[in-house]
Amino acid sequence: MKNSDQTFSLQDISPKGLERSRKLTHLISSEIGATRQQVIPFDRFMSLALYADSLGYYVAGQEIFGAKGDFVTAPESGDLFGFCIAEQCAEILDENDVAITEFGAGTGALADTIIRYFDGKISVDNFNYSIIEPSPHLSQRQKIRLSKINSRLADKIKWYTTCPSEGFFGVAIANEVFDAMPAKRFTIQRGEIKELGVAYDGENFIWEIIECSVIPELIRDQMSNYPEGYTTEHVETQGIWFEQFKKFMKRGILLVADYGYVNQDFFHLDRCDGTLRCYFKHHLNDNPFFAVGLQDITTSVNFSYLAECALSAGFAVDGFTSQAKFLIGNKLGDHIATLSVGDSVDAYRVAQEAKRLILPSQMGESFKFMACSYRLEKNMSGFADNERFRLG
Repeated sequence: MKNSDQTFSLQDISPKGLERSRKLTHLISSEIGATRQQVIPFDRFMSLALYADSLGYYVAGQEIFGAKGDFVTAPESGDLFGFCIAEQCAEILDENDVAITEFGAGTGALADTIIRYFDGKISVDNFNYSIIEPSPHLSQRQKIRLSKINSRLADKIKWYTTCPSEGFFGVAIANEVFDAMPAKRFTIQRGEIKELGVAYDGENFIWEIIECSVIPELIRDQMSNYPEGYTTEHVETQGIWFEQFKKFMKRGILLVADYGYVNQDFFHLDRCDGTLRCYFKHHLNDNPFFAVGLQDITTSVNFSYLAECALSAGFAVDGFTSQAKFLIGNKLGDHIATLSVGDSVDAYRVAQEAKRLILPSQMGESFKFMACSYRLEKNMSGFADNERFRLG
C-alpha cells in the first residue's frame, strides 16, 4: 500500500512539534512492542495519534482550525452555515424552550453564530446551550471566544467533557464528529479479508496484517469477492456512541453534518484505497504515519451504517440529504441577502462563502445532513428534498 508523496517535510515543523511527535511515537511503539503479534489495530493507532493525553492531535493545544491550522470547517467560513442550522433548530423547538447541545464545538464558531441568531428572538430564561467537549484546550478556546459575544444568551452556555446524566429535550448537533472517530482498516489479501494493523520497524510505523482478527459482518458482506488489494474502513464505535447518546436524549432530534457516502458509494469498486486521509497545513495526504500527532487523520462516514446504528439504539432516521439542499431549505438565500447588505467587499465574501458551502465541486454534495429523532416527530425544512431512501 503506497502513501502519497508529501509536498512538505519535517523541516516544516517546529522543534517543539517534532519533540511532541517523538514522544508520541515512543508511546505508540512501546504499546506495539508489548503485544504478542507486535502489531496494534489501526483504530488504536488512530486513537492514540489523535487523543493520547497531552500528546494527541486534538488535545495537545496546537492550532488545528482555520488559516493557521490544518483545515477549515463550514462554521468557520462565515455565518451562513450556522444561521441555517439555527433556522432548523428554531423550526424544531418551541420558542419558550430552546435547548441545544453541540458535540465537539471546535473553535466555538458554530455556537457563536447560533447564539447571535437567537439573540433578541427569545428570552434568556428560555435558552440553554450545552457543549460536549473532551479537549481541555478546545473548551478553553471556546470559552474565550464565546465570552466576547455581546448577548446575555452566552451566559447560558455550559460545558461538559461527556454527556451529563440528566435527560435532554431539544436539538443535538454533531458537526464533523463521526469522521474523527478511530476506524479499523480491512484489505483483500490472497482472496481473503484481512484486518490491517500498525507495526513498528524500529524507525517507522508500517502496515501489517493482524492475524486471527474478527471481521465485522458488514465488511464480510460488502467485501466478499472484491479484488486483491481493495481496502476500506469501518468505525465500530458508532453503535456504542448512539447507545450512550440515548441515555442522555429524553426527547429530541440529532442533526448530523459530515462528509461521507451511502453504502453503495462507500464500498464502490473505484474507491479501492478506502477513504482514509490526513490534513497537515492544508495539504491532503494518505500517510497517517507522517508527523504523528501533528496532523489530522480522518475517514469518511458510511451514512448507511450510521443510520443502522441509530435505528438499533431506538432512534428514527427522519431525513438524509446533501448539505446544499439542507442549507437551501433553511433560508440560505435570505441569509445571503441579509449578510450582503454592506459594501461590495461583504457581498463578494458572502458569495464566495455560499459557493464553498453549496457547489458540488466544493462541500455541497460531499457533505451530508442526517436527522435522527427520539420520541419527537417534526417536519424539517432542511429535509424537504428527503433522500432517506438512499440509505438502504
